[in-house]
Amino acid sequence: MGTTTSPWTPEEITVIRQHLVNMLNNALFIQGERQSRFLQYIVEKTLAGEGRKLRQFNIGVDVFDRDASFDPSVDSIVRVEAGRLRAKLREYYSDESNNNSVRIEMRKGKYAVDFQFQENSSPAVLTANSETGKDEGSHALDNRPVIAVLAFVNTSGDPEQDYFADGISEDIITDLSKFPGLAVIARHSSFSYKNKTVASQDIAEQLGADYILEGSVRKSGSRVRISAQLINSGDLRQIWAERYDHQLDDIFTVQDDVTRKIVAALQLTLRPSENTSLRKNATTRLEAYDCVLRGAEYARHSSREDLMQAQSLFRRAISLDAEYAEAYARLSRLYVYLWISGLGKSSGGILQEAMELAGRAVELCPNSALTHAALGWVYQWLNENDKAVAEWRLAIELDASQADALNWLALNLAWAGQTQQAREKIACASRLDPLEKYYFPRGMIAYMEGQYGEAIELFEKLTINDPAFIPGYLFLACSCSLSGQQEQARVAVQKILQINPDYKLSRANKGSITVPDIRERFRNTLVQLGLPLLD
Repeated sequence: MGTTTSPWTPEEITVIRQHLVNMLNNALFIQGERQSRFLQYIVEKTLAGEGRKLRQFNIGVDVFDRDASFDPSVDSIVRVEAGRLRAKLREYYSDESNNNSVRIEMRKGKYAVDFQFQENSSPAVLTANSETGKDEGSHALDNRPVIAVLAFVNTSGDPEQDYFADGISEDIITDLSKFPGLAVIARHSSFSYKNKTVASQDIAEQLGADYILEGSVRKSGSRVRISAQLINSGDLRQIWAERYDHQLDDIFTVQDDVTRKIVAALQLTLRPSENTSLRKNATTRLEAYDCVLRGAEYARHSSREDLMQAQSLFRRAISLDAEYAEAYARLSRLYVYLWISGLGKSSGGILQEAMELAGRAVELCPNSALTHAALGWVYQWLNENDKAVAEWRLAIELDASQADALNWLALNLAWAGQTQQAREKIACASRLDPLEKYYFPRGMIAYMEGQYGEAIELFEKLTINDPAFIPGYLFLACSCSLSGQQEQARVAVQKILQINPDYKLSRANKGSITVPDIRERFRNTLVQLGLPLLD
């Protein structure tokens, strides 16, 4: 059996252990024997290469003297003490009088620690949770507090109103993402707990969140009642709570107020530009807002019927409010998806419409990450890669919690053959959207590196997760064929033609693979498998 190479040199391990001794001799830890044992245990386990094996059960037995009957789901001592230890580490490093050669960090949801060397030691952030020792996604959250906004519960008694409660929650996510001092978990992950009974502390641990925002929405006639509470996940202390009972027309004011109250509770600072309005890409027309909420729900599905419903609703929103930037951006993204999947117009005209819509969205709201991300997505498929990358980088600058832009940037890098950089972007996105599997970009990375077995596994999972997503079948078919699995490849092609009998492969292959020989092999392989060419 081979041995595991330590990501740290003997000199770095000496530095880490000496730093740990200094910490444990600090008054903060001398007064907390339990916290000292906990910290020393996880540091030594991490250094020994056993960080991946750290679990609540082992910690409860080895550190907190629980017996073999210990059940972490009943006895929360490890989760509670982990929250306290994280708080103590933050307090220790906030004292500038401490001369720190290395910084020890324990992220939410993990018990292995990270070691960040300071100027005199090493510039790298080293962790036992990755093969190389470097966690490329660490800068995605930095040391900012992390908040997860759960899907607000629809208490109207009408399941048809779920979209409205979801929309309120998503808008709060968008508004909070505008604050550079706060990291916000992406909608996909935070909404994964909808209609499930999961303890707040467990959610926080799984998402790596310091704070949880939860609430409910009751829409009845012309009135809306919203209740919300902000919880510190470390000790389940309620930091802020409020109930609103307003006319439906006041919904935008309520959303602004909820966001501002959360920001105030977390002691973050509003920039002057943020003090005027948090929802600059939004509307004051309630009917237009309702159309976008409904359209967004339909657009999350891949069937032609759902996508056509979304298109109709986004167009309706624009007809009601010609300055509604979000409606333009969402319709633009929808048009690109229709083009990619071959469900829209057969020519590139739909991409030109998407470009006009995204351009209008940016014109209406130039400081919105959503609008710039949408514009970048159009540029990608028009084969203007540099412009696409520039738009996504601007989106990320405007909103450091923009997991979509990071995902699309990763795809761009993978298609260009820059697979290691693509991995780094997916690592960043995964910190913001920890429950998203990112099968498509990860599959693309494997495909571009010629790792067809791994690519097949990932694309198969993608098609199971999203059975109407044609690009997943395209790359699955090609991966199977190139690995000698011709029958499986033909099955994938037949699935494409079942989804869309009129599907044709673009000869130009715009927006996808930009490495010439790999692009040609991809196209030729699919033609040999029976897919017709568009032009």
